[in-house]
Amino acid sequence: MESTHPLIAIKFSGPAHPLPVVRLVSEPIMSAETTMLGLFGLHADTQQAVGTSTQHAVGFPAWPIMTDPDNAHHALNLVAELEQIRRRPSLRRARTRINAVTAQLAASAPHFAPTFLEEVARTFVTVGNRQAARQFFGKARAVERAHGVAIDVGRHEAAFVEFAHAGVVSATELATECRAVSNRGGDVRQGFTYALGLVHAQARA
Repeated sequence: MESTHPLIAIKFSGPAHPLPVVRLVSEPIMSAETTMLGLFGLHADTQQAVGTSTQHAVGFPAWPIMTDPDNAHHALNLVAELEQIRRRPSLRRARTRINAVTAQLAASAPHFAPTFLEEVARTFVTVGNRQAARQFFGKARAVERAHGVAIDVGRHEAAFVEFAHAGVVSATELATECRAVSNRGGDVRQGFTYALGLVHAQARA
C-alpha cells in the first residue's frame, strides 16, 4: 500500500506580484517549493494542511534546488523543457530533445540528470505510456551508475516505490535494486521488506 503525506496549501506573495500565488505542495517538498518561488521574488505568507497526497519521491526541480541551491537556476532553466513535454507527451517527438538535455546534464551536472529523467517518466505514466516511462526511469538509473552519482537512500527508495506502484520498473532494474539493498548496510529486515514490497508493487500494478 502506498503511503501518504500531508498536502499543504501555501500562499506566496511578493512586491512585484499584485495577486497572491497559492500552491498545493506535499509536505516533504515545502522547503524546495519555497526556495524555488523565492528565486522569483515570492515569499511564503501562510500555510494550511488541506488533505493528503500519495507519496512521491522528491523530483525535479525540487531535489536539485534542495541539494544544490547554488545551481538552482540551471535546474529552473529546464522547467520549460519539461512543460513542453507535458503539453505534447509524444515519445517520437520528445526523444531527441530529452536525449540531448540528458547528454548536456551528464556532461555538466550529472547529479541533476536522474531526477530530470524521472520527471519525464512521470509525464509518460500520467498519459498511460508505460513503455516510455519504463525507458526513462531505467535511463535515470543508468546515468546514476555511469557517473557514480551519489544517491540519497531515502529519496532513491521512494522513487523505486513510486514507480513500482506505477508498474514501470523493468525486471532488470528491479533485480539490480534488490541486489543493491544488501550492499547498503542498514537493517536487514527493513531492507528485505523494502525489496519484497517493490516486487509485490510491480507485480500488482
